[in-house]
Amino acid sequence: MPPENQPDDHFMTTQELMKFLGLSRTKIMSLINTEGLPAFKVGGDYRYRMSEIVQWMENYRVKELEKKQSPEK
Repeated sequence: MPPENQPDDHFMTTQELMKFLGLSRTKIMSLINTEGLPAFKVGGDYRYRMSEIVQWMENYRVKELEKKQSPEK
C-alpha cells in the first residue's frame, strides 16, 4: 500500500513532531538539514507526513544495526 493510503498518514506540525519524537525544535531542524528528515515548508511553517517520518526512522535504524553487525577488522 502506498504511504499516502496508510491510516497514520497525516501531517504534523513541528510542535506535534517534537512531542512524537521527544526532541527539541533545534534538534528537529538539525535533522532536517543534516540527516534528511522529511519535511514540507508551508509558508513559514514546517509540516511532516507521519508515514514519511516513520519510514525515515526505520531506514535510520536499519543503517545503525548494519554498522553494529558488520565484522570488526
